[in-house]
Amino acid sequence: MASGSPDTKVKVKDTTGKSIDVTVKGNTCPTPCKLPCLGKSRSCHYILWVQRPQIRKEIVHESGSVTLTLTNEGQVKNIDLTQVFRQVFGSENNVITHDNYGPLFKKLMLGINDLVPEIFIAPGEPMFNMDQENQLLVVDKFICQDFVLTIQVTLKIEGKTFKPKVIYDKNGVTIKDGDAININVPPFGCIEKNKCTGEVVNRCTENFRISKIIGSQVTFNQPDFDFTTKPQFDMYFWYFHSVPPFYSSAEKPRMKITEGAPLVRVIGIKKATGCFAVLEAKAELQTIIG
Repeated sequence: MASGSPDTKVKVKDTTGKSIDVTVKGNTCPTPCKLPCLGKSRSCHYILWVQRPQIRKEIVHESGSVTLTLTNEGQVKNIDLTQVFRQVFGSENNVITHDNYGPLFKKLMLGINDLVPEIFIAPGEPMFNMDQENQLLVVDKFICQDFVLTIQVTLKIEGKTFKPKVIYDKNGVTIKDGDAININVPPFGCIEKNKCTGEVVNRCTENFRISKIIGSQVTFNQPDFDFTTKPQFDMYFWYFHSVPPFYSSAEKPRMKITEGAPLVRVIGIKKATGCFAVLEAKAELQTIIG
């Protein structure tokens, strides 16, 4: 009987000529899954290389070369994304504002996904997504495949110019510009899904919230402050909107504060589970009283 056939009555006869009517139950065989890696995938959050500016502030974003390298069963596919980046950011004259940040990255994700071959995605599930609420990149990939996204960019933030090289891969994101910026943040908030069976595993079963960002003065009457969060996490990504060099992945970054409490965006990550929390707020400065 073919898969999907209804219940069927058949007559069974033995060698003596005796017979009996038997009903053979119909059965539908599962459709073979043709996805890579038996459908096993992992979707993880990554920090973005540029953060959303404050209201009435701007960041100049000039795209250099951008390459996406995808690997499937030893076969390597190099995709040049340079024009995609230049067209997207060029549509806003290479200027990122508080208001256009989300729409720009939404457009960028669409442009990247248009060039990703079908072998790297499940139907209707793009590889690159934007978590608009948390302002994070989400990469959804099959576990036996690999990717490397390399971005060269020039950023102008608060009158300072940086030319970082940004690399995304399965181990996280590295942002490096000489001695000015050198950070490495692993992927976090990962969800494992079998896209053949629908089984989903999320190792993070707790909700965390950062209640405050604290800057503690190191020496009396000096501008150096060490920054921490409540509660504390295993790993961090910090972005100081108005304090160069702006980026840090240190547990307790030390920054020079000369113009009052800075606006800070921080992501705290629990290493064992990948749970994370995000807060953007003015830091609470604690000064030493002489």
